[in-house]
Amino acid sequence: LEFFSRFTAIFTYLSGAQRRIGFYRYTMEGLYRGNLLTHKVQYNPLLHISKTYLSLWQVIKTKSKSTPDLEEKIEDKEIQMPKFVIPEEEKSPIWNKLKYLGVNEGLRLILINPGEGIIPLREWPLDNFIFLTRRLLEDRKNFILIIGTKGASYKAEMICKSVDNKRCLDLTGKTELTEVLSIFNIATSLITNDCGLAHLASLTTVKKFIFFGPESPQVYSPLGENTWVIYSGLPCSPCLSAFNHRNSHCKDNKCLKKIKLDEAYGVINKHL
Repeated sequence: LEFFSRFTAIFTYLSGAQRRIGFYRYTMEGLYRGNLLTHKVQYNPLLHISKTYLSLWQVIKTKSKSTPDLEEKIEDKEIQMPKFVIPEEEKSPIWNKLKYLGVNEGLRLILINPGEGIIPLREWPLDNFIFLTRRLLEDRKNFILIIGTKGASYKAEMICKSVDNKRCLDLTGKTELTEVLSIFNIATSLITNDCGLAHLASLTTVKKFIFFGPESPQVYSPLGENTWVIYSGLPCSPCLSAFNHRNSHCKDNKCLKKIKLDEAYGVINKHL
């Protein structure tokens, strides 16, 4: 699904499909994909990614397309998210698992994903997550669950060790995908960096607080209601794009370090 992936263009060509639709660079920067597509659509870096992919659909009824122009505007109302909703009776197993781990059902569950370390440039500093967790735990109604894959385990361990509070639990690497979705349905909020987990949460009603830095929230912000983006908007941001193969020369993500604890806590606490 990468915009200018050569593999997908080749695979599409070898499929023998009569209509092969994909993004084409025309005169812009980006990988040259050969002449394997029958319908070439110009990638628009200013549109939300959902609208960008929907634009591919506009040309499916035409015999061919070799110019960048499109016919129709994609309205916001066309972007509809499916919802993952679990019946009340199916919430019991996940609550039983959480209770076994020490979670009180009467408390407000706040989920935190401090980052998997895959793209460190997109991650808010660990110290900030530690201070934020400590601040949230000052309210005795809050219970923190650190979630994510095993890649986030080191950060989760550091957070739990630093705050030293029974209302902070490390669940990294301990949940299946369906369990994560179920936890989204019973939790109050999710606090995370710009990552796939934030988009997965859009399938549920959980409140999402997302730190953006080297990527653009205008293009990649999760869809749906209950979404708050925390973004410094420095002039150097975003520095990752489809045109530079997600490869930035930045070694110091000041765009995220610029987001201070008080600013983040203020936004999150206001909407909890």
